[in-house]
Amino acid sequence: MLSRIINTVISWVVGATFILSGIIKLNDPTGTAIKLEEYFEVFSTDFSPFFEHFVPYSMQMSIFLSTLEVCLGLALIIQYRKVFTLWGLFLILLFFGFLTFYSAQFDKVTDCGCFGDAIPLTPWESFFKDLALLVLTGYLLFQKRERSNYQNVTTTSLMLICLSACVGSALYSLQHLPFRDFRPYAVGLNIEKQMSGSVPCEHVYIMEKDGEEVQMKEYPYQDSSYIFVDMKTINEEDCMPKITDYYISDREGNDVTRDTFEGQKLLIIIESVAKAKESEKTLAPLVDLLDKLPKEVEAIVYTADPDHIEAYLNDHSLKVKYYIADGTLLKAMIRSNPGLILLKDAEVIKKWHVNDTPSLPKLEKFLVKEVVK
Repeated sequence: MLSRIINTVISWVVGATFILSGIIKLNDPTGTAIKLEEYFEVFSTDFSPFFEHFVPYSMQMSIFLSTLEVCLGLALIIQYRKVFTLWGLFLILLFFGFLTFYSAQFDKVTDCGCFGDAIPLTPWESFFKDLALLVLTGYLLFQKRERSNYQNVTTTSLMLICLSACVGSALYSLQHLPFRDFRPYAVGLNIEKQMSGSVPCEHVYIMEKDGEEVQMKEYPYQDSSYIFVDMKTINEEDCMPKITDYYISDREGNDVTRDTFEGQKLLIIIESVAKAKESEKTLAPLVDLLDKLPKEVEAIVYTADPDHIEAYLNDHSLKVKYYIADGTLLKAMIRSNPGLILLKDAEVIKKWHVNDTPSLPKLEKFLVKEVVK
């Protein structure tokens, strides 16, 4: 009886962790694909150029692995094909454990993306999380008893529904935007404020005197007998800026970052012209919107592709100036290429995938709300 309770608790813990991890990744498959590309680039440098061949398939692998996590997590909870499920989880954890250990030990990928942008983990935190899950899964796997197997019409139907929901939600996110935006450019956040800490940083100084270490909130400048050992920030999460790479320049290289925080701006994010060309069929509403845009709203293109952007804008009759930004920044700002962001005094008012480009009346609803406010 006790053994069965322990097995049930472990199954729920492991299963729920995998489901949570998979759902967060399916919410933003583009972010997971970007993280996979980072790993492939590292492995192609450190191990073999063969890994470069996986880069074009990062998105497909993102959806597959995230769906697999959710489905295996659910299968473990409902005990669907339990032996197969446990082996699948065990092998995945071995693989993830290797990735996180390699990242932590050799400082390769600073954030594994295990829980996307929702729950950032350091490589070592990710490794120990995988190690704990591996131990729990191994405990279930190598038991000779308590291996129930509920494979029937009900559980099979649940698994098929889970599979369809996972793939469907991922495809929806790709064609529109993530259901929940966990990045510091989410609607309602102020970019300028996110570039500085919300409170002053508080430090603790670790000093040594007479062979003993002591912690002090103030540095003992007046007492030279203390030897400095280390300094720790005790409120790092609150005092450190959430955004550190927001830098915008014009075509001449002049810094125009502060200018983008003034007034109402409609940002058109075109990180890559080559990728933007894949969405050419959906540009007509954007061209129409820009032609009718009110004078109080300034339209600006942000791009990481200055060599091709002018020709692209001219080819599509997009009469708008452009600024230059880093590609990583633009990918973080919005998961659409092109994508639209409405700003008012640096606050993100609304974001649209190019497939959901608003009409002028719909855009004006947000402008009126902000003006009245």
